[in-house]
Amino acid sequence: MPIIITLGVVYISCCLGLYFFQKRFIFFPPQINLLLHHHWQQSEFFIQKDNTTLQAWKVVNEDCKNNYAMMYFGGNAEEAAQNLKSARQYNVKNVFFVNPSGYGKSTGSPSQTALYSDGLAAYDYITRHFHIDAHDMILTGRSLGAAVALYINSQRQARALVVITPFDSIYNVVPLFLRRMFPIKLLLKNGFDNKVHIRSINNPILIIAASDDEIIPQEASRHLLKHSNGNATVAIIPNTNHQSICINDLTFKTINDFVV
Repeated sequence: MPIIITLGVVYISCCLGLYFFQKRFIFFPPQINLLLHHHWQQSEFFIQKDNTTLQAWKVVNEDCKNNYAMMYFGGNAEEAAQNLKSARQYNVKNVFFVNPSGYGKSTGSPSQTALYSDGLAAYDYITRHFHIDAHDMILTGRSLGAAVALYINSQRQARALVVITPFDSIYNVVPLFLRRMFPIKLLLKNGFDNKVHIRSINNPILIIAASDDEIIPQEASRHLLKHSNGNATVAIIPNTNHQSICINDLTFKTINDFVV
């Protein structure tokens, strides 16, 4: 009997740990690269949202002929400044990179509620302050950032949505043995259920997945297609994984062909 009680206490403790400390398993803000931030200082600006300050950058492609703008949100271990040099790869006039709460120099703490709120605040500020027409805006996100872009697009208009290595929900990314051992659906406070949000989007959607993604299974990306309104397409980038897809030339070409 004592063994059963002990095992019960251990199991309950594990459940409580997963519930109260799950943010540590989802959000991994990297250290700030001060040299990188200094290099791009002239492109940097800040967005005030209630008691939170969001760090962002605007990169202008002077030679671009269109007036399109892109907003990019990175993954759970990605600091936006890491992607600033990639702005020149996109065939759009203006590229905006935003660090959500707790990332880079953005204040606050990351959570599903915070990231959704950050995304809307960034969209509203950028479209208003930089006079960006909603129909010229391309919302883009990778991995966890794809969930933010999906949520924004479910609430705001855009020309198009590009999601790179997205998942249908956090639950389906959790390792199978944990889903079998614990009531993960009941414990998740940060579920990021992208299936719900994609149903509300009517503009074109491009879903990009890596052929050999070791973090997010292709099925989790393809599953979003089934929940769309018939306005989504899927592109698989060959010989790429969860990280290398971000620097693959075919990824940028696929996005540019879709946007234009």
